[in-house]
Amino acid sequence: MQQVNPPADQRDGLDALRDYPRSRYTELDRGDKEAGDVLVARAAFTLDDIAALHDVDDKIFADAKTFVLTRYLDNSRTWDLPGVSRNTQWKDVSKDAVRLKAHVKGSGEEGQQLADELDQLLVGVHDTTRLVGPTATKLDDWLERALPHIDEENKHADAQFDRLRAAARRYSVFKQAWDALEPRVPVFVYYSQYFTVRPRIHLANLAQRQAADDVDQEYDFGNLCLLDLLASPLPSSRRWTASRPPSSRRTGRIRTPWPPTRRPRRPGRPSTMRASTS
Repeated sequence: MQQVNPPADQRDGLDALRDYPRSRYTELDRGDKEAGDVLVARAAFTLDDIAALHDVDDKIFADAKTFVLTRYLDNSRTWDLPGVSRNTQWKDVSKDAVRLKAHVKGSGEEGQQLADELDQLLVGVHDTTRLVGPTATKLDDWLERALPHIDEENKHADAQFDRLRAAARRYSVFKQAWDALEPRVPVFVYYSQYFTVRPRIHLANLAQRQAADDVDQEYDFGNLCLLDLLASPLPSSRRWTASRPPSSRRTGRIRTPWPPTRRPRRPGRPSTMRASTS
């Protein structure tokens, strides 16, 4: 689970030889399985506050309720927002692209050049190709330059342009969403690699620095956790005083003294201490 989002000083990454089950390592060594296909951990977070996503695009992320982050053995991470369509395939907008290209092509010599550029851009693009990365960025740039050649009175061409631009810019919108979500992902700390607490510390001074917002969240993390633990009140079931310790109990009207008196040893039964020394 730490590999979902480890602390900054623990981000050495996964190593297949060290971290994959040794008895099954031959699966990777022979190429029967790729490290990028081996799921290491997956974490799902409930989005209590989606204002950051709505600031990016309130329509696209209107139904966002859960954020899922997955880590793989090759140290890659993927993320998803269940219920929100993330990727657009070329087949979803190919008809709009063909018709818009024909419309632009009829606007003169510059329009013909733009149509040829679109053909070059779409080399290697198939129906199942997702509009992400450079393909989406280049298509958005082409649409920006083609906009002046679209007749604003032509409602069909105008609608085709809007659908193509929305599909091309969906990639950049999700990139902005990731930039908003990534800082909010909690850090997972494996207990054996926990931050070292400095041996000598003045908790009162630390509390004053915390109140003045003068602490290093990374350097003072362990000490701040200790301070929060000491400052938090105990549950009522764990509170006790010297007059009524947790081990005290009542039997009728007689209260067992605290500490309880030592029971006499039974005759003929050696004590533990005597047995161990003998």
